[in-house]
Amino acid sequence: MYRERPDMGDIPADRRPRKLERLVRQCWDSVPERRPAAAELVKALLLVQEQMARRAG
Repeated sequence: MYRERPDMGDIPADRRPRKLERLVRQCWDSVPERRPAAAELVKALLLVQEQMARRAG
């Protein structure tokens, strides 16, 4: 809202992989055409989820 974004630094580094942080920032792009499409977003989130599961396991 009002071009303000939550501080990603409030999330512990082990809970915010670089890929996830990059994806969130892409979703925040002020130009809607540069934001990822829903299908791209789902695919990217699944990859991040797999990456986090591997780290935890």
